[in-house]
This record gives sequence, structure tokens and C-alpha cells, in this order.
Amino acid sequence: MKRVRLVLLGVVAAAATHCASVAPGSESVVLTRDESAVKGCKELGDVQAWISWSFGDARNQLRNRAHKLKGDTVLVASPFGESFGTAYSCAEKKP
Repeated sequence: MKRVRLVLLGVVAAAATHCASVAPGSESVVLTRDESAVKGCKELGDVQAWISWSFGDARNQLRNRAHKLKGDTVLVASPFGESFGTAYSCAEKKP
């Protein structure tokens, strides 16, 4: 039984330390829940974070995925935390 606990503890520790880092360029991607912040922006597509051990990890995943779509803003749609939303390009907002 002690061996099972040690193995389980090792698995949890390994999973907890495996967090998504922010890819180069992704650090400037803004996460917002304010719909007015994306008014006039170009919608690029949905982005989603996979199961995460921390809110910071989920935010990094969203930033990375939005950046891959050439986005600079994510309108977060998840009711709790930041697990999914829509990527936008707001660099050249339309009035």
C-alpha cells in the first residue's frame, strides 16, 4: 500500500510541475471578459486550454493558442477560470 501511495504521489507531482510556458510572442496576448474590448476586431477562432493544474497554466495555453492564430486578444467565455474563449486580432480595429 505504501508503494502505491508513493507512485501516486510521484504521478501527481510530475503532472503538477508540467505547466505550459508562454511561447515567444504570446506574452503580449490579452485575456479579457469585456466584449467591448473586441468590438471592431477580427474574429480568428475558438481557443481552449486542456485540463490544467493551475489557472496560470490555462492562461498560458490560451495565449499560446491565440498567438498561433495570429491573435492578440482572447475573449474568455468560460464561467470559471480561463479554459476557453475566442481569439481576435485587434491590431487594426475597425471603428
